[in-house]
Amino acid sequence: MAVSKRLRFEILRRDGFRCTYCGSRPSDGAELHVDHVVPQALGGTDDPSNLTTSCADCNAGKSSSSPTEEQIAAVDAADLTWRSQVAAALERIKIEHAEREALVDAFAGIWDAWHWTDRTGNNHTFGKAANWRSTVSLMLDRGMDLEHLDMCVDIAMAANPKDEWAYFCGVVWRVLKQAQGGE
Repeated sequence: MAVSKRLRFEILRRDGFRCTYCGSRPSDGAELHVDHVVPQALGGTDDPSNLTTSCADCNAGKSSSSPTEEQIAAVDAADLTWRSQVAAALERIKIEHAEREALVDAFAGIWDAWHWTDRTGNNHTFGKAANWRSTVSLMLDRGMDLEHLDMCVDIAMAANPKDEWAYFCGVVWRVLKQAQGGE
């Protein structure tokens, strides 16, 4: 099976865009390839732990010869380091996602604190757009925090608009534009 472009890039990046055999880089004029440490002809697989970055000269000179123990150990060490770095990055992404979801949930509490009462005395919260979670997440990405979002909700609700959610979004974008020196 051929090594995918994505996997090739990840191997090149893992190895620092440097030939693991001789250390040459593209800036040295080297053409880099992704090479099997244990050649496929000798039973090697396309697993990242069996792939390494090789310049064209080293790759051509290696052919279907068996790698040395040092070469295998170096690729194994690089692969373990890379895998631990990817695992750490995934953990950071998971934590950041959980923190963002907590902020979005906190915003929902701010929004839902506003309500209206019908003729029978029942309280109702104001509606939000179907994609409100992604909209609030985008607002947070653009620099808003919960305190500013709360302020924008207050401004929107005080205006008693026909569509509270749309008006609130307009207030947020105007505040962001003003903060960026646009007004």
